[in-house]
Amino acid sequence: VKPTVEIMAALPSVVVGFIAGLWLASRVEKQIVPVLLMLVFLQVETVMAKGDDSMARVLACVALGDFVSYHLALRHKTDPSALPGVESLKRMLSA
Repeated sequence: VKPTVEIMAALPSVVVGFIAGLWLASRVEKQIVPVLLMLVFLQVETVMAKGDDSMARVLACVALGDFVSYHLALRHKTDPSALPGVESLKRMLSA
């Protein structure tokens, strides 16, 4: 027990907080947020992306978001390529 306490005393609290944040973030993301949203009566759907690593799963979710936004734009009879916010940002950055 004493060596463990000495190691913990040697670690800065920032490192301990970072490690705890990494551990806690996944639990908050998977469990607490859907429960809080259900408390305010929102319908919550969980999408589980498939992939060999976290980057593959992130890119799969980005592709799904693009697919959904494209088909929603078509369904609402709007131009899916019209992005006034992006065009405004481009003009602002080029000035």
